[in-house]
Formats: sequence, C-alpha cells, structure tokens
Amino acid sequence: MKNFCEGILWGMLAGVCIGAAVVAKNKKLSKKIRDGLEVTEEKIAETKEALEEKLTDSICEYGSCGEKSQNNNFSKKNKNC
Repeated sequence: MKNFCEGILWGMLAGVCIGAAVVAKNKKLSKKIRDGLEVTEEKIAETKEALEEKLTDSICEYGSCGEKSQNNNFSKKNKNC
C-alpha cells in the first residue's frame, strides 16, 4: 500500500511538471487559462457581493441593523428597521 501511494504521488508530481511545461510553451493555452481564471475571479466577487447584501438585509430584518440589539428573539421582526 505504501508503494502504491508513493507511486500515485510521484505520478501526480510528474503530471504537474509536464502540464506546467506544456502550458508555459503554449501561448494560446496559457491565455485561455488566464482568461478562465479572470472570469472565475469576477464571478466569485459578484457572488461575494450578493451574499454580503443578502446577509446585511437578513441581519436588519431580524433586528440588528448595525446596532447591538438586546432582543435575541429571531422569530419577531424589528419594526425599527
């Protein structure tokens, strides 16, 4: 089992090295990967902003509104928001 795991690790290491060399030499592939990462980064930023907005709305809806609320009853909405 130990030899099998070592073989897998060496194989993965060799694959990463060969893949990095192929990408470094192939400008088109490198550009596609870079573009894909940029798109992914933009989508993650949009998702983060949307989640922050929803979290802010839900916090205000349940009584926090940026202030410390002494009311910990989340079943009732705070009418001050």
